[in-house]
Amino acid sequence: MFAAPSMRHEGETDGRPTAGATLAVLALVVGGVWGHAATANSQEEPSNADRKKPPAISGPRDLFDLQGIDQSHFDLLTDGTPWQEGENETLLKIMYRLHRNFRPMDVESWCLGNVRPHELARDPDAYRGEIFSLAGRVVSLEVRRLVPEVAERFELDAYYRCGFLLGENETPAVLFAHTIPEAWKAEPPTDARAGAFGVFLKLAGDDPQQSVPVFVASRVAWYPPTRLGNLGFDGGLFDDLRPRAAADDEGSADERAPTERPKAGHPEDYRLSGRNRECFYQMLAAVGRTRPGELRAEAEEQLKQAGKERFSVAPLFNQPSKQHGRLVVLSGTARDVVPVRVGDDDVVARFGIDHYYQVFLFTEDSRSARGLPGRNPVVFCVRELPEGMPRGEGPEFAEHVTVAGFFFHRWAYRNRRSGDAAAREEWQLAPLLIGRDLVWHAPTKPASNPYFGAIAGGIFVVVLFGLWLALWRYGRGDRRFHQRTIARKYAPAPGASLDALGLDADGSPDFSGLEQAADPVPSPSDEATRPDDEESAKRDSEG
Repeated sequence: MFAAPSMRHEGETDGRPTAGATLAVLALVVGGVWGHAATANSQEEPSNADRKKPPAISGPRDLFDLQGIDQSHFDLLTDGTPWQEGENETLLKIMYRLHRNFRPMDVESWCLGNVRPHELARDPDAYRGEIFSLAGRVVSLEVRRLVPEVAERFELDAYYRCGFLLGENETPAVLFAHTIPEAWKAEPPTDARAGAFGVFLKLAGDDPQQSVPVFVASRVAWYPPTRLGNLGFDGGLFDDLRPRAAADDEGSADERAPTERPKAGHPEDYRLSGRNRECFYQMLAAVGRTRPGELRAEAEEQLKQAGKERFSVAPLFNQPSKQHGRLVVLSGTARDVVPVRVGDDDVVARFGIDHYYQVFLFTEDSRSARGLPGRNPVVFCVRELPEGMPRGEGPEFAEHVTVAGFFFHRWAYRNRRSGDAAAREEWQLAPLLIGRDLVWHAPTKPASNPYFGAIAGGIFVVVLFGLWLALWRYGRGDRRFHQRTIARKYAPAPGASLDALGLDADGSPDFSGLEQAADPVPSPSDEATRPDDEESAKRDSEG
């Protein structure tokens, strides 16, 4: 608003602002607003360096919060009461996130150890949403199916309620699980060794003093009464090895030739992938809990009890679905022995495995299988190699070994060393087994006899003495021969004296032959010029 001036000066208006003044005022107002907005924006929007970093995740509760499962969901769980229908929403949300978003490495690193029921009973709120290790026996199993709308939300048709007896004290507990072993679906367990990493939910029961801890887990591990189960291997992981077209594979696929390509569209069923990696590395970790040579001794004992000399590789090629976890020992020629580095940080952190060795083994019966010599290896993955054993690959590499291991799965790979380009594109199948170590039958040098040197030296001395004796006898005979010959030539006749031999005993030197030696054939000119030489020489000899 502008007030009318009391006096009018030149150039002033009558109190109404002119167009120029109006534009000037608008410019000031807009500039002020723009400057204020810019200042406000500069204060409200910090630079990239000042922006807040993502919240740190230090445990399962932090990850649940990021996924929309906050304290309000846990408040719906009431201790000291039986499990209620209204608590299923929280249960299914936690189960869904555990199965999809929690890595095994995180679950195991955030685990607080074995369950301590007395601590849970003293302060359940302090441990709600935390992860514990459950170990014991599953004595009951109940299948809980979901209505279609809920099943679609959580991508789950059913989940399972397991009755647990924990530890040596057999403390009762309840575990809700997303996944159980397939064998339990056909025959529910009544006393099966099991384990899990479970999130604590609540203490259920009418009596707080007799309450039962309730947990939820992604899967239940099963430790069957087998050698692998005794080593802490989860037998339910073999379910991950089942081909997607299981019905077709159990039939005609088991009868295919070892070099035939896997079923079209499902090569991953026979390759190491994310679907079966947990089974592979858990088995590799399990064999690492044995002593060197222990598996080989056990497999050889099995052969002895069965009255057999060796294991056949035919079932490993032709009936792989029935061989999972079977322990065998095989001997043959290793054509490839190469180290494999593990690039997964979670495997290194969880199992302490940063490498293993891949061995392509050709046994006597695998080389001749189905008339394809040299093209049917049995592949072993082992944790260790003997000290000094060479590593390598290719047609010139060959080492004789004996190795024991558990059958893992049929494995598909490409034969990149084949001279045929088309063959390199085809999938080749081989049994894949996992063991701890192997026996290397190194080429041995002939054993040296400690008496060999003495015997050789003695023989040399005898031969040398024989040669000396022969030469000595030969020389002695030669002297005797000369002595007998000279004696016969110059010996006087019986009754005759040495004078009769006509031997000149004159001790003066005889130079009569020198001239003949110097000039044995005198020339006629010499005879003409020296007619009296012969006569002079005759006189000299007589004189």
